[in-house]
Amino acid sequence: MRHGHCHATVEIDGRLRSYIFGWLVGYSGFLGPIAGVLICDYFVVRKKFLIVEDLYQRNGQYEYSGGFNWTAVAALAAAPPSLLLACCIHPCASYTTTPGS
Repeated sequence: MRHGHCHATVEIDGRLRSYIFGWLVGYSGFLGPIAGVLICDYFVVRKKFLIVEDLYQRNGQYEYSGGFNWTAVAALAAAPPSLLLACCIHPCASYTTTPGS
């Protein structure tokens, strides 16, 4: 009886680990592009120069069309399909297996 309980615990632990790693990979697929847009905007577009007062003002330099920078939105929208394509070409099998299997 005790062995059956231990096996069930390992099975649940394996499914939970697979779920958590799958969720983390999916979540990073959205956070990575957001970070990429922010980093590129700061270092490449603005060359590390910001007017801090304009960050908090209406009609300042950093207010975009309706509050959205559509170039950044397009870059962000292009990221998840490319991630899915990359996962189809080379599946992340190492995230769903347990060590030693």
